[in-house]
Amino acid sequence: MHHSHRIAVLAAGFIAVALQTFAALEPVEFVGCMTYALSWDGRNPKYGFYSFNSDGSHPFMPVSQIDSDSQPIAYAGGAYGQGRYVCYDVTGTYRSYQVTFYEVDTQTWAPTRSIAMEENYKYVPVDLTYDYRSEIGTLEKGLRNFAADAQGQFWGIAADGKLYRIAKDGTLTLVAQTQYRPTDEYQGATIDFRTGRYFWASNAYDLSMDKWYNYTFTQLLNVDLDNPETPTSTWNFDYMEQVTGLAVLNTRTRTYLCPADAYRQRAGDRHARRKGARNAHHHTR
Repeated sequence: MHHSHRIAVLAAGFIAVALQTFAALEPVEFVGCMTYALSWDGRNPKYGFYSFNSDGSHPFMPVSQIDSDSQPIAYAGGAYGQGRYVCYDVTGTYRSYQVTFYEVDTQTWAPTRSIAMEENYKYVPVDLTYDYRSEIGTLEKGLRNFAADAQGQFWGIAADGKLYRIAKDGTLTLVAQTQYRPTDEYQGATIDFRTGRYFWASNAYDLSMDKWYNYTFTQLLNVDLDNPETPTSTWNFDYMEQVTGLAVLNTRTRTYLCPADAYRQRAGDRHARRKGARNAHHHTR
């Protein structure tokens, strides 16, 4: 290898490490769809898209119209990439419900396109990975949150709080039991492509202090995929906010439509709820 070429390779490596270090230090900017907050007036819910930072220095700020009839709610997951945001909304009742796919303008956060799925859609997507038309194999258990990294590897946390690596044929490989066990409430996750950090907007029990599942905590958790047993809380939400369709806004690497109905779970589980009852939740803290 020529001396000048070796220097160029070393310089490129140094720059890559420096950029990754900088990305790890600066707050991560997110957008997500808020489906509940304890501060809401029961007669005046404020559903919509909100931006916020990973450390809470930039708290929840609405970026879309709030509680508009035309505003989609990403109950069944959302994804951001290449200047587009897509999501699924689910309306109706347990026995009769409608699944709608939306494409959203990321400047105004207003829907620009919608596709109504067949009325009795058997499965409802929980999250989106790559292309909404793609699909992976059937999973042996349900996942409460789900994301893909920059290499296309799927990761997810199940109802018991265990982190799994997900193969594209649907095979689950257990990585570890995390400290938190998610509730049945709405929550979202995404991976920062720059650092590989798995961020989880959680509604969960802390297994280290709550053996009997008496108290739920809503917070943004940073899950180290190499050491996932004890996720780090980067921000405790003030009003039990529930955020779905989580996406990173300030990534500087090429992004793909990440996290299509790659994973689905039966609609009867928790997604088919009336819009009028979206804020009918009971919480303890």
